[in-house]
Amino acid sequence: MAIATAIAACAGMTACTRIQEAALAVEDKVNSAYPMAPETRVAQERLVLLLEGDPKGLAHFKSQRDTRLSLRALTCSKSASIGRFDSIAAVRSLELDRACFQEQDKELQKFYGVRTIGLLLAQPPLRPLRPLGPSSVVSPGKLASLSTGAFARDAGVALVQDVRGDAALVQIPGGTMVSQMPLQGVSVAPAAKVSPNGRVVGTGDGRRQGMTFYEAETGTRIWQSAEAAGMLAWLPEVSALVLAGLDGSTLLADGQDGTIVAHPMSPRHSSFAMSMPAHPGRLLIGTARELSLIDHVRGPSGVSTNLVKQFSIPSGHGITSGNLIPMRSGKSVLFASMRDIGWLDLDSGRSGIWRSAPYFGIPFAKLDETHVMVDSIGDDAVSTKTWSFDIDNEMVAPVAAGATRGLLIDAGDRIGFMRRGNQLWVGDQIETGDASKIESVVADYEFRLQLKKLEQQSEPASTLPAAVARQDLMAMHGGEAARAAAMATAGARAALEAARATGRSGNEKPSTPGLGGVPADAQVHVVGVYEGRSKTRRAGSSSGHPLGEINVTLRGTGRPMVLVLTSYEPVEWKVVNAGSQLAAVLLSGYHASSVKGAGNVPVLRIGSEYAYSSASPGYLKLRSAVARYAGAREIRSFQGGYTGTDFIVGGN
Repeated sequence: MAIATAIAACAGMTACTRIQEAALAVEDKVNSAYPMAPETRVAQERLVLLLEGDPKGLAHFKSQRDTRLSLRALTCSKSASIGRFDSIAAVRSLELDRACFQEQDKELQKFYGVRTIGLLLAQPPLRPLRPLGPSSVVSPGKLASLSTGAFARDAGVALVQDVRGDAALVQIPGGTMVSQMPLQGVSVAPAAKVSPNGRVVGTGDGRRQGMTFYEAETGTRIWQSAEAAGMLAWLPEVSALVLAGLDGSTLLADGQDGTIVAHPMSPRHSSFAMSMPAHPGRLLIGTARELSLIDHVRGPSGVSTNLVKQFSIPSGHGITSGNLIPMRSGKSVLFASMRDIGWLDLDSGRSGIWRSAPYFGIPFAKLDETHVMVDSIGDDAVSTKTWSFDIDNEMVAPVAAGATRGLLIDAGDRIGFMRRGNQLWVGDQIETGDASKIESVVADYEFRLQLKKLEQQSEPASTLPAAVARQDLMAMHGGEAARAAAMATAGARAALEAARATGRSGNEKPSTPGLGGVPADAQVHVVGVYEGRSKTRRAGSSSGHPLGEINVTLRGTGRPMVLVLTSYEPVEWKVVNAGSQLAAVLLSGYHASSVKGAGNVPVLRIGSEYAYSSASPGYLKLRSAVARYAGAREIRSFQGGYTGTDFIVGGN
């Protein structure tokens, strides 16, 4: 390589003779005649700079690089005959397949990218980890319409994204700007993730566009992967990372040898992963219902894996979204399970949920090893109220003003909370009021909802069935265990008596909107976006709103399905039924959308409400609109993003 460099430097000088070129190996001649792409060379130079203070590491890298450069040349010249005394110009005149060199350069970029990420993961925290203190404002720089964010677990930095995908890395506490990353075109769902030391950012849309990695301190792009769909876990202890593959596989990227291989033990289609406190290199990783506890150890031949334990979560308690949160010093895990808070005990293998819906929402933030912050619906049914949930005692306590502004963001497993509104707030200290059992708080809310519903039915107020139902509700309001069943019975009695009073049978269609003919046990699944993948300009629209296109694949759930599709911009929803019992489609949005592929099931337009985040006020309005048609049918899932292309519903 040194000879090749010298020849390149003296090109055109009479001192450079054919004898000097004859001394080159064939592969060096080929690489000189067909040099690396500029971005590949930049990636190589960045890696050399990172290794400047490590002579042994630099020598090892150069050996790896030379091996790969030789492979590049031999692969792309295997069909050509190149003699020992051929000049570089003669090799160039052979016009070898440049597409081959481009593919080899992509492999080199992958090698350089993974090696660079491995070196950055091994460095100390970008900023010292400090307590955040009470809730305080953080400046997001030039970002507007904040959407989501992520903490670095072991460093005093956080990444914030806006609805366009642009991101800023800020120091916390304080909010000093570190860097900005223009991530235009990158979906904000799932959000970008930050390495534990705050030095690497990985982002991808979870579908077909691949992943991009950035050096967090400078905001410069390190590498773009065409085979990874999303970030699962960082493994700084062994200089590696775990990625979700585009084909459903799980990938293990080794930051010391620059390779990416299929993970030997991770469950296929893994979507969730969590590093285990006090166990370097140990991951809990898997799907919505199947998880594996796996150790990763660095050895002479690379990273080896060892299966520690496997877990199976029963149907109905599975993981549906967000980050897994380690609690009780890594002895248990919290997660979002539909609209409830799920848990898994890693010692016993038992799992379950705390029923938190419909009052409490998702996401939540870790406050300490036994407390998480959660939001509930406010008394005005539009705003939110903030609570601290004690998982040991199953008690919730209202959080005092100061840590309640904005909407809660699922920002990772670092202790602390992040909230967004017209500003961004972070903190890790709160004050709370008197605590109550979570089941009592949820039951009280359900009681108020049912009572309000009965009051709305009683016109005039003395209507006998509603009055009887209200008396029943008031009489049983102290009974925790039987409350839900009694409320359902009272509601059914009121409906039946009202039907009899008007001379109608209980099976006739109500005068209010509904889903006649749809089974009562149907589950509601919601997909929401602001806009779809741009397809064309909407015909006849003076405002020129782009018509988006989104594919929704439906899988079996074991129950009939009511699909809710919602957006702000017009969308052409393409439904592919892959085994679901689709019963109806509800369509809602600010601009008119259409549905294809739904078959003969009814498609009903239910209004203009839309939501692409379950933490937004718009979601509460959308949920209310859906309830007017779906009634008490359960909303089992919500998927959303500012921009969408493909969604999969059901199948867990």
